[in-house]
Parts: sequence; C-alpha cells; structure tokens
Amino acid sequence: MTKHASTRGALLAGVLFAAMAPAVSTQPQTLALTHVTIVDTTGGPLSPDMTVIVSDRRIARIEPSASAPVPAGAQVIDAAGKYLIPGLWDMHVRWYDEQLQAATINPARFMGTTDSLGSVGVGKAADLVLLDRNPLDGIRNTTAIDGVMFDGRWLDRAALDKLLAQAERTARS
Repeated sequence: MTKHASTRGALLAGVLFAAMAPAVSTQPQTLALTHVTIVDTTGGPLSPDMTVIVSDRRIARIEPSASAPVPAGAQVIDAAGKYLIPGLWDMHVRWYDEQLQAATINPARFMGTTDSLGSVGVGKAADLVLLDRNPLDGIRNTTAIDGVMFDGRWLDRAALDKLLAQAERTARS
C-alpha cells in the first residue's frame, strides 16, 4: 500500500466515524441478531445458529436461536447465513497464520482489555461486525460487511454506504 493510499484510508476512516455521530440515533438500542454464526477469534470452533442480544452497548445474552427469547421492542436482524465477529481494530495488518486474531483478540490482549474487547461474549462491548461470508474461509471475506454495531447503534449496509459516501465527499472538499 502506498503512503498516499494509507493516508487517504486513515482520513476516510476518521471522517466516517466523525460523521456517524449525527447520522445515527442518539440512544443505544436493544438488538437481537438471530440465527447468526459466531466466529471465535480465540481459535475455537464456530457457533452456528445463535441469537445475540445487545443492550446498553454490551452483549447481554448469547443463546441457541431455538431457545432464545427476544426482548419486547428489540430490533431483530435475521442473520441466517451470516458471521459475527468483534469490531476490527486494524485492517492494515499483514495477514499471516493468525490473520483474524491479529485484528481482534491480539490487540485486546496487548491493551489488557480482553474482559471487554476482542471477542464476542456476554458482558463484552457490542462493537460488532456482521459479515456475509465466513472470515475463516479467506481474510477477504472480512470486507463482505452486512452491518456494524458501533457504540450501541446498528448500522446496516445502506447506512454504511451513505456514511462512506458522505465521508468521501467531505474528504474531497
């Protein structure tokens, strides 16, 4: 990657996150991701057909979808066929054997924050990425983003595309 492309990417990321504040609701929402496959970034097996309940910016519950109650008033996302990973810390790392861990659990270990970041678990921060494809089948699959849970707010693909377009316009001006 060239220095120019890296700088442009960092600028776009900064503008994108700054633009997110006014673009999404100010109140965190209760969200139920149903029928999702959870990717264990610590090296464990996939957990298919799970329901993840997010409330107050934290993962409140993780249960098999067949028996998971969904809270009244929760926004329900049917995530059948999709994969859930924690928010990615660094998408510019070089992808070797421990590729997904390099962007998720390893930075949390380094920072001493594995109690709240780096993996999908009850009580952890609900900064999550919902993928259309399994990231363990190829790291390029981490670019197939269906939605993002950031700071207690759900951003679907349409909202992400709108924010990216806004960030690109801002970066050009």
